[in-house]
Amino acid sequence: MALGGVATFLCSKEFFVMEHDFYVGIGLAIVLTFVVKQVGPDYTASINKELDEEEAALKAIRQNEIDGCLQMIAAEEASQANTTAYADIIAAKKEAVGLQLEGVYRARLQDAYTQVKKKLDYQLETANVVRRMEQKHMVDWIIGNVKKSI
Repeated sequence: MALGGVATFLCSKEFFVMEHDFYVGIGLAIVLTFVVKQVGPDYTASINKELDEEEAALKAIRQNEIDGCLQMIAAEEASQANTTAYADIIAAKKEAVGLQLEGVYRARLQDAYTQVKKKLDYQLETANVVRRMEQKHMVDWIIGNVKKSI
């Protein structure tokens, strides 16, 4: 009610002048209201769709960057794990070389043992042959002396 009274006062005192542009403005407001009510929701939907597509594209770029960073982090962690495993690999290789050296040492030791055994067996056989020959010679000498004395 007060709004109507204020509007009447403004119009009667000609503070609010109503000439031909006023009526054109009212018509324009009606037409624009009609257009906004009829076309607005479809236009808003199409604009929202475009915005959603742009937002999805930007989020995809961001997510791709995040995934790339996560892959780099995983690769770095794998590299660090490989670095710690490298020390274990070196220790295993050193142990394998030590085992190979021990195997060579044992083979040489066995070879030395067999060579010494062969020499000792030769010495023993030589002593046995000499002893047999001495016994045979002694027996032949005793028999020969006994035959001479008879």
